[in-house]
Amino acid sequence: MSKKEISPRYLPYYFAYVLLVLTFMFSSCSTNNIEEVNDTTLIEVSHTPSITNSPTPKPDTRLSAEFLPTRLLGSSYGIFCAELLSDYSLDEVGFLLQTADDKTIIELQGVCFEDAYYVQVNNLTEDTDYQLKMYYVEDGIKEYTKNNLCFKTPKKIYTEDEVNNILLESIEGKSTFSDDMKQQIATIQRALNLINTPCGNLGVRCYNLQINQIKLEYSFNSYNRYTNWDKIDGECDQDTVNILKDIISVNQNLKYTDLFCPFVPSPHSLSSYNKHDEKGGQFDAESYLYDNLVNDDVAYSSYLEYPFIYDSHEFQDKYSKIIKDNEGNEELSVDINHAIAENKFLFSYFNRAYMDKYAIPQDRVIEIYYAGGLTVQTAAAFSYLISEVPKGYDRLHISTSLRNYNSQAHFYTKGSGMNNAVDYGDYWHLFRQSNSYVPGFSNHQYGIAIDFNDIQTFKSNSLYKYLQENANAYGFYNYYREAWHWVYLGE
Repeated sequence: MSKKEISPRYLPYYFAYVLLVLTFMFSSCSTNNIEEVNDTTLIEVSHTPSITNSPTPKPDTRLSAEFLPTRLLGSSYGIFCAELLSDYSLDEVGFLLQTADDKTIIELQGVCFEDAYYVQVNNLTEDTDYQLKMYYVEDGIKEYTKNNLCFKTPKKIYTEDEVNNILLESIEGKSTFSDDMKQQIATIQRALNLINTPCGNLGVRCYNLQINQIKLEYSFNSYNRYTNWDKIDGECDQDTVNILKDIISVNQNLKYTDLFCPFVPSPHSLSSYNKHDEKGGQFDAESYLYDNLVNDDVAYSSYLEYPFIYDSHEFQDKYSKIIKDNEGNEELSVDINHAIAENKFLFSYFNRAYMDKYAIPQDRVIEIYYAGGLTVQTAAAFSYLISEVPKGYDRLHISTSLRNYNSQAHFYTKGSGMNNAVDYGDYWHLFRQSNSYVPGFSNHQYGIAIDFNDIQTFKSNSLYKYLQENANAYGFYNYYREAWHWVYLGE
């Protein structure tokens, strides 16, 4: 039987059937791009990653700051401290003070002290929320730390007029003075009287007032071990007056600790030359003067002729034969001491210009009534020491403090003059140096030494025992051969 032919009238149905079969076959071949969901829904799965416009977030590599608690004095003055957690050296570190709504108040560079950064601000507004940001500059790029500090200033309880009335009522006296300085003095005296700290006649400078003034300036410019020494001068400063009034505006019922913070000894410019040995504590002037010879060719040439440090190679070279020939000889130390004593004097005598440059205070000096000149750190330490001696002890009187070259020369030569002392010989110089230092080598010339009165009897004085037990807490140390002689070494 022959193959049956398709009737022409069924051709359209035939082609439709063929097309349906081909479509189904094509769909079956593409199942690698199809996934069945819930047996009925087909979703296309793409093997090409989808494209997005959001970049991958970069890690925050900024440094973190560790803020210490804010120290607020009144409502307008604050000292801030933060440690920057970094192992790298930075070009600059500072602080940006803003209100809570990001309004910038001030930007200040921080002061680095013992791996922490400090900044003082005196234009805060009462009852205001602030934020303190810390910035740093590394390789010329300025960044802000990840975190900041938020704080709020206290609200004033008393107006300026009310504060003035509180001060007027604290001490009987004039309400105003024609002289601005007398007005400042009177304001401080009245404020101190609120905490039962008398300090002389109203408007008149005196020793006790100056001691308390230095303590106030120290307290208002210190945070833990850091102190802004530039803000301490022992004078009645308008900034100090403003802070006092602001503190009172927040709290009328003041206590001692509201005005004075504890004294903390800290290093001074020459602290690296502090020396503690069997003779007590002192400043090593010999090493200090020797180290600075690299800055003066003339003085160094003179040192080659008159070396005064036994361990220096210059001394060993000059006296090598004596040292070698007398090795093991007990008399060697005597001969060496004679040479050192005479060389100290001769070096000082022939190098007056060098001494005038280096054998002087390396920190700013404050002149204290009845006490003479002291470096600012020594003056602050002395102010606390002398004002905190308990009742029942004799008063600490100072006989001498800062001496210049001429004054020390007068002590050393007993008034005979340096020119005459040239001819006295090594025995005389060794004897004198057991009682008085050569000009340039005395701690007094650096503004850090104090001699108390009653030299002959001081060791038997009750104050001597008190100083032995307490003076170190204020940074003072005794040179044991002179019970009356104390040196501020800081830590």
